Amino acid sequence: MREGIGHLAPGNCSEEVNLSARGIEQAKRIGEAFRAHGIAVGEVLTSPYCRCIDTGKLAFGRATPVQYLMPPGVLSESQANLDQERARHP
Repeated sequence: MREGIGHLAPGNCSEEVNLSARGIEQAKRIGEAFRAHGIAVGEVLTSPYCRCIDTGKLAFGRATPVQYLMPPGVLSESQANLDQERARHP
C-alpha cells in the first residue's frame, strides 16, 4: 500500500489509505478535548476521503463530505469555488 493520503475511491474505503490505530485514537481524543472544554461544534464538513469522514465521525459523531474540500489539483479551483458557493446558498 502506498503511503500518504492515497487515492479517492468513493464507496470503497478498502482502496484508500485509512486511519491507522494512532489516527483513530487521535480523532477520539480531539473530540473528547472539545467536549471537556465545552467547545460547541456545529456542522462537521470533511473531504470525501474515508479517513477524513472517519475522523469527523470519531471526533464529533458526524461528518458531511463535500467535494470542495478535495486536495488541490483533484478538483479545479473554479469547480471548488462553485461547489462552496452552492453549499452556502442551497
